[in-house]
Amino acid sequence: MPPRMSRVRVAAVLLTPGQVSDISGARLLLPTMPPPEDLIADKAYDADDLRAFLTRQGTRLVISTTPHRRAIPAFDSVAYRLGNLIECAFCRLKDRRAIVTR
Repeated sequence: MPPRMSRVRVAAVLLTPGQVSDISGARLLLPTMPPPEDLIADKAYDADDLRAFLTRQGTRLVISTTPHRRAIPAFDSVAYRLGNLIECAFCRLKDRRAIVTR
């Protein structure tokens, strides 16, 4: 079952330099916050240690897998489509960069 849209909200933001990988920020940020019920993420977050950490916390993972995986974990493609809403929100912020960065 996909996450309910009324509960989807940004919980925290961590700004990093452009050359830093997304998963590096996730490894720093996620342990500092309460465990999320659901986590929707793209292939950049497909790492065994991050999956294990979130599963131990009871988080339902919706992470697409990288092509090199031999064993593909269960994946809810319907819930994954909700991640597009977050991507669009960041795109709108970037369109208004002059306003957002002041």
